[in-house]
Amino acid sequence: FDFERNIVRWCGAAALLLYSGDEYDLGEEDDVPVTGYLNIDTRSNVFSANYRGIHVVNRGAVSQGDYDFLNDTIANNEDYGLYLEGDEALIHSLINCIVYFNRNGSGVQYSAGTSGWTPGGATVEYCNFQNHSGGTGNIDDDPEFVNASIGDFHLDDNSPCEDVGDNTPTLGSLS
Repeated sequence: FDFERNIVRWCGAAALLLYSGDEYDLGEEDDVPVTGYLNIDTRSNVFSANYRGIHVVNRGAVSQGDYDFLNDTIANNEDYGLYLEGDEALIHSLINCIVYFNRNGSGVQYSAGTSGWTPGGATVEYCNFQNHSGGTGNIDDDPEFVNASIGDFHLDDNSPCEDVGDNTPTLGSLS
């Protein structure tokens, strides 16, 4: 499943919910059955002004698909930019992504819950990840968006993210 070139804003919950398990409780009369798993590749999306950016859930699934993010901006979400729920929830890779200014600017960009996931334990490369600069090509600097307050996430000419990513990965090569 590919999710490419979208702007996802103003969602009451997560901008993108990735779920593995038996059923998902919507709080309604019927739950949604979920079988199997998907490999999800996202590319060149903006997830902003939502409650959460990306919410990965694994409730009892033996395995989940690979969730790979390339050239995505996950910024200015009210809660965490990345939220993982369940013992086996994980993100396979983040490459050339910006994860910044989430959680009301507090600096805390992700919650791993019981999964034990950390940006250092996944493939996180050439990202501007607030409070995480370890790994190949990663930085932790204000990305200097043109005007994030009105949803303009283009990079200013002086942005530290300009021309520092890796141009070689493609969607099919991530997983």
